[in-house]
Amino acid sequence: MTKRERIRIGCRSEALFVFAAAFSLAFSALQAEGHTVVSNSSRPRHADAYRTRTLTPVLTITDEGRDYYFKRPSLIAIGPDESLYVSDENQLLGFDARGRFIRNYYRPGQGPGELGSVSGFVAVGGALVVHNMYPSKIVRLGLDGKMLADFFVPASRGSYRFRAASGRTGCLIGWGMPDLGTVQGSEAVVDQPNPIIFVDLETGALKTGLSFPTRVYVQKAPKGGGVMVPLGKIYTALNGKYLAVSHTDEYAIKIMDLESGALVRTINREYARVKTTSEDRQGMTGGAMISGEVIHVPMPKYKADIAHLFFHGDEIWAVTSTKAEGKGVLIDVFNLEGKYLDCFYLPLPAPPDKNVEQPDPIVLQGDTLAAIERSADDTYIVRKYRIGK
Repeated sequence: MTKRERIRIGCRSEALFVFAAAFSLAFSALQAEGHTVVSNSSRPRHADAYRTRTLTPVLTITDEGRDYYFKRPSLIAIGPDESLYVSDENQLLGFDARGRFIRNYYRPGQGPGELGSVSGFVAVGGALVVHNMYPSKIVRLGLDGKMLADFFVPASRGSYRFRAASGRTGCLIGWGMPDLGTVQGSEAVVDQPNPIIFVDLETGALKTGLSFPTRVYVQKAPKGGGVMVPLGKIYTALNGKYLAVSHTDEYAIKIMDLESGALVRTINREYARVKTTSEDRQGMTGGAMISGEVIHVPMPKYKADIAHLFFHGDEIWAVTSTKAEGKGVLIDVFNLEGKYLDCFYLPLPAPPDKNVEQPDPIVLQGDTLAAIERSADDTYIVRKYRIGK
């Protein structure tokens, strides 16, 4: 590639992201009507903010010499009794609170109680509740592996992914290909809608929620069709009364009231954005190809301000993109009214893989944190931690 070509591509990428940023700001302004925007300064209220809290490993699970294997585990969940559940290729593995293997809940197929492509799961009400993408359905399994229920969750376009649950309520996020016919030119950065659906995990009753867009890069193929590569992620957290959502690169947490279905507030704070590095390009191609060539998407100047989202009791924990050597990742703490209460550094484990389509495999339940990781010898492991003061 010549210097002139590099300059042309760089200018094109910058123009695409300027357009996307302008569209995102316009969308935010529209959403601000009818609900409260809570803006915070960069300094939380806690007197000991920016301290470092400890993360102590209490359990490590490997596949060495076992009746199961870790090929490329991608999803993890914690049960009420601190049991762990991990999905892998043709496997949905259950472990008790001490890390002892219980069983493989995965039964291949499309019949009742059978699974193909698992998008998420949760242990609740003495059962393991699993969402299968194709066909889109919810399967409830007893902890002994017996099927308790199997009901379809229709997807009108694209597919749904299971992202959060609280009590009997599960949250699924829609995902689909945008209409390439509306894209002007051969490529563009556009907003991909992500409709929310809530499902009663016992009856299968559905309730439609709001839609939250994320950015995608679209490139048309010369002979028709094209590819789409996600540029952003959507993070959700559910606590039974509220759904918290982060779906833009800029610092914003949107709170939806589950009873009314309304967006009640947006929380933000002054935040020093973190620039992207060459390492951040890993995983951004998503495996997309046109005419045998891998698609390289335009690189944003900054990382997404929020890199994960959790409920910790009645607090919202926002994992930011800010890192400090020897301390870890900066986590912001807000109350449900949107006030910036606290922040602290936590040495979170590094994600095992770059994946632009789903959040990193890490879950939080109270002060217990569990994650899928890579060990020193580059094999997959599962670890459980306790968060200290």
